[in-house]
Amino acid sequence: MTLEAFHEEAPDDSLGMGVPGAAGRRRKQGGRLDGAAEAARITLEGVWHEQNTPYVERPDEDTVAIRVRAKSGDVEGVVLEFGSGSEGRTRTSAAMEPHASEGGFTQYRAEIPVSGGAFFYRFRLKLKDGAMAGCGGVSAPTVWHTPTGDFVVEPDPDDWYVLDVSTFRVFTTPEWVHDAVFYQIFPDRFANGDPANDPVGARPWGEAPTRDSFFGGDFQGVIDKIPYLAELGITAVWFNPIFESVSNHKYDTADYLRVDDSFGDLAKFRELVDALHAAGIRVILDGVFNHTGDEFWAFQDIMEKGPASRYVNWYYIHDFPVRRHPKPTYEAWWGFADLPKLNMDNPEVRRYILDVVTFWMKEVGIDGWRLDVPNEVDHSFWKVFREHVKGMNPDAYIVGEIWRNGAPWLAGDEFDAVMNYVFRDAVLDFFARRKTSTSELVASLEKLKADYPAQASAALLNLLGSHDTERVLTAFEGDRRRMIPAVVFQMTYPGVPIVYYGDEVGMIGGKDPGCRGTMIWDERLQDRELLGLYRGLIRLRRGSAALRRGDMRWLLVDDPTRAFAFSRTCGNETVVVAVCAGERQVTLDLAPAPHPAACNAQAFSDAMTGRTYPVVDGHVKLEHLGPHQAAVLVAGRPDARVS
Repeated sequence: MTLEAFHEEAPDDSLGMGVPGAAGRRRKQGGRLDGAAEAARITLEGVWHEQNTPYVERPDEDTVAIRVRAKSGDVEGVVLEFGSGSEGRTRTSAAMEPHASEGGFTQYRAEIPVSGGAFFYRFRLKLKDGAMAGCGGVSAPTVWHTPTGDFVVEPDPDDWYVLDVSTFRVFTTPEWVHDAVFYQIFPDRFANGDPANDPVGARPWGEAPTRDSFFGGDFQGVIDKIPYLAELGITAVWFNPIFESVSNHKYDTADYLRVDDSFGDLAKFRELVDALHAAGIRVILDGVFNHTGDEFWAFQDIMEKGPASRYVNWYYIHDFPVRRHPKPTYEAWWGFADLPKLNMDNPEVRRYILDVVTFWMKEVGIDGWRLDVPNEVDHSFWKVFREHVKGMNPDAYIVGEIWRNGAPWLAGDEFDAVMNYVFRDAVLDFFARRKTSTSELVASLEKLKADYPAQASAALLNLLGSHDTERVLTAFEGDRRRMIPAVVFQMTYPGVPIVYYGDEVGMIGGKDPGCRGTMIWDERLQDRELLGLYRGLIRLRRGSAALRRGDMRWLLVDDPTRAFAFSRTCGNETVVVAVCAGERQVTLDLAPAPHPAACNAQAFSDAMTGRTYPVVDGHVKLEHLGPHQAAVLVAGRPDARVS
């Protein structure tokens, strides 16, 4: 644009709606901008919006959420201008909040009430000084972003993004999940309540596990330990597979409609589910639907009858007779002969799996599914799976085992969430392995926030360990001092924390089979201080709407000291979390504002130590935070304590 054009048409108020006359002079002619409009158009680097997830979300029937991305160094703030109606649109505006950062850019987000039909919107960006340096030295205070480009004067009255709200699916995740604390139970290793059903050759409890060893854990053992789970503060349990199988891990299903008799029978499992529900604890099962075991009845029929089996198309059989060795003549998960891959493109297989899902949800009343290796099953099935599950229970939770970025499964038509292994890797790389800086930790987490719909982000299963990884304390080489701030972070960060059985009492062990040892029930062998920390943090989280559901804002990210701080705010409650993962003591000057709840606070109490910190001119001076320590500052609740 020219300097003359800018001075002629620039609005008087940088945050106003612009000069109506200027907008009126720039009509589109035959779908093209006229001369004045072309002169007022610029290119502002990095501004991006698309009408797709996650830039457009519909969190409920009455709300639409809009995002726009801009270069972080260019923009001070963004306003969403919007309206509805085809004639004489009523325009209003809403400030957009910074939502996530990604590679030098910031996403801004706003939630707007809608009533259906056409929704019109565009973006008004207030620029920082120098943001227009590439445009002939012009310093424009405001730029509008529309479908046709970026403008330094108010755009044409017809230049809006238009959204038919009814075409966007509502993506909700179960409300109960947002308040949950999960616990993962590996059934053979948690508790042996009925020695009468122990498998042949069961080993003594506490012996070192092997890949083939059994220890006799069962449903009665879990029933007996429900008071322990309740005291820990657990509100949901994920069971590793419970279906009939020849292995200790049960990922090689022999029959999806039978529980393994080493755990009990169906009546005992119903008793367990009812008892957990009575204690306020939900139940999700491990759905292993990519493959079965080679003992599965349909595969056995193929082994017996060959090409004449009516189930021959349930798998990918390459040659007959079917052979397991030296190399399977069929598709198998990662080439393991005992794990033949199901043909999930076969409509008959799909119907069978959906019938299995129906049985466990309707006949037993489970609350959702954790899906094993879902990335190896076509997306088309998971879309049908979601409709089927949500049709029976809209409140059921669907979470997929995805080890990388899960965005392809989180558009609202497949999973509610994924197991957040990216979170685990980022946290352990920073706290345990010390491979990354503070800013790299934050960048990893912000990338997910930028890529995921907000509903999915709130329901992510944030883990530090599982049956497929080394124990948390082992990842920290036995150094509990360095582990503690990582656990504090897990319990205070957005998403849903999950504890792998035994991590809370300091169990150790490398990857499978080491991480699958029997639960330590002898209190003399438990790390009681660590258990107290878990109990206290879970109690604090469950008592804090801010920690369960609050908006998050980074307050400090400091590489030299390996320190960071963030706030969580919900309504009138604000919690500030500060962590020092470095080797020297730090004093942090934190400004929780502009959150109104933080601005009104007179003091914050550290739930970790009980110490009180006054708020002075909107700042909290957190003094003497030691190496590998964390503070959880709660406003207005001096009684909030972890221990």
